[in-house]
Amino acid sequence: MVQQCHYNLNILREIVKDRVEADISTTIEEVKFEMLKLGEKGAIPQRDKETYAIAPHIPCGVVNPDLLRKMADIAEKYNAKAMKITGATRIAIVGIKEEDVDAIWEELGMDKGAAVGLCVRSIRACPGNTFCSIGKQDALGLGMKLDVLYHGY
Repeated sequence: MVQQCHYNLNILREIVKDRVEADISTTIEEVKFEMLKLGEKGAIPQRDKETYAIAPHIPCGVVNPDLLRKMADIAEKYNAKAMKITGATRIAIVGIKEEDVDAIWEELGMDKGAAVGLCVRSIRACPGNTFCSIGKQDALGLGMKLDVLYHGY
């Protein structure tokens, strides 16, 4: 009896493992397709499966007040759910409709940030002596040059 129970558990484990791997594989393929389709538009599908986020390229995370206002105004105009400062020093506009993606990019007039696949999303640099009184070298200038060379690579 114990052996048969053990045997049945092994079969059950294999069935569950095969099913889970198949589901994961299907899900991965669906996500890859969606990411590739929307990656060209610079849009990232959100968890709600209804909205998208865009993350414009912001070299070294440096913006001016006019750009911040413009991004906030556009996010408000298109009823974005949030704006998120990302780990890649960008500002994502989150929770936008797919049909608004192209119009938002056009109004922003910014480059799309690399967001899909294995690539350099952003170069981060401290302000260096460009802005900081204790900066010893032009870290920001070097970061900007590295950004030109490697963003999206």
